[in-house]
Amino acid sequence: MAAAGLPDGTLHVFTVVPGSSGWHRSRDASETWQNDSTQVDPNRRIFSTYTVGLPDNSIHLGTNATIS
Repeated sequence: MAAAGLPDGTLHVFTVVPGSSGWHRSRDASETWQNDSTQVDPNRRIFSTYTVGLPDNSIHLGTNATIS
């Protein structure tokens, strides 16, 4: 799991569900969570994720996956 807070007050959470890939959900500045998660990478070999929030309110997301 990885999380990044942005200057605009939003919080973005990314998680890896084994065998299901990478997912994202966010919370806005009023602390209201999105109803649904969004699949951000369909690669089922992902085993970890990392993220950083940038000053311009964008996000850099990376994943690590096994190679075979």
